[in-house]
Amino acid sequence: MANDLDSYNLWLARGKEFLKDVSKYDETLDAFNKAIEINPESATAWAYKTYVLYCRGDREEAIKAFQVASTIDPENPAVLLFMATRLFNEEDKLVEALDLSDRSLQSDPDSPSAWLLKGYIFDRMNWLEEAVAAFDKAIALGFKNSAPYGKKGWLLLELNRYQEAIEALDLAISRNPEPYIWWNGKGIALAKLKRYDEAIAMYDQALERCSDSEVWYNKGISLMMLGRYGAAFGAFAIALEKNPEYPQAWNNKSCIFRELD
Repeated sequence: MANDLDSYNLWLARGKEFLKDVSKYDETLDAFNKAIEINPESATAWAYKTYVLYCRGDREEAIKAFQVASTIDPENPAVLLFMATRLFNEEDKLVEALDLSDRSLQSDPDSPSAWLLKGYIFDRMNWLEEAVAAFDKAIALGFKNSAPYGKKGWLLLELNRYQEAIEALDLAISRNPEPYIWWNGKGIALAKLKRYDEAIAMYDQALERCSDSEVWYNKGISLMMLGRYGAAFGAFAIALEKNPEYPQAWNNKSCIFRELD
């Protein structure tokens, strides 16, 4: 029996460790399934399995697992975390989602997934400082994915803390360089510091990953600030090709046209 308990705790701990890197869905799910095989009455293992299935997009299987978990223990912190995650996706349920995440953290204050979710909830509620603090907590507890670093970077950008934003976005990029929004955010922060050449290099990195109208517009602004009006005109033109309903791009393109006339 002691060996079974040790094995259960080992698989549960392994699954929770894998949760810090949300790209490892298969390994995480396998760990929680092993824990359930040993202790099928574990609401925690069932609830974490629910959370992984939900994040992976297996909604029907997630609901089945959740029904088992909530029947065993409806107040389990992992059960509450999943309930909060579901409510987070409903615009008018953010206060209830926050309450559930707080209740989850009361029982399990060192859950990086719960702190990550709380950061997202604060962000949606426009409580920027609180969101930064929650993402910092998720990071301190070992969350390895780029998400808390990148989200923190964008929040710092909104708070006009540009150098800190650059540092956070650098950490996000070092963990996953593929999301173009990390590069775009770093470009915006550099431009705010009037480091336009560096900003353009970041926008180019973003555009290699996604030819987004906002990135083309941002690049156009930095080119314009450097007096490179022809290149800026071209960047605004591409932004408008991708999004004809972009009033700022139209305005700046008109300004450059007059400058070049």
